Amino acid sequence: IGGATTHVVYGATTRAELVCWAELETLVPRIPGATLHGALADPAEGWDGTHGLVTDAVDAVLSNGDGLDPPAAPDVYLAGPPAMVAAVEDVLLRHGVQRDRLHVDSFG
Repeated sequence: IGGATTHVVYGATTRAELVCWAELETLVPRIPGATLHGALADPAEGWDGTHGLVTDAVDAVLSNGDGLDPPAAPDVYLAGPPAMVAAVEDVLLRHGVQRDRLHVDSFG
């Protein structure tokens, strides 16, 4: 999710399913203004990200209003299985992200 800042939101069921999470923790902070957000549906003790679905994390990011005002409307790059993509699209559209700002790769 981009705009005035960049938000990388990544969700999975368990920590083991967050492929390349350690690399993202290293790389995302190198992008000026970028923040990494993780969401786990079944988090282990000690997880400090979102406890829930990736849609919960996206909703939390967008609830602060970051980057939603034109002309800084965000470009959103979204990839994942069809059901997750559809659910995240619904959250994005509900928050006023324009469909023409969505770049989607649905697979699986």
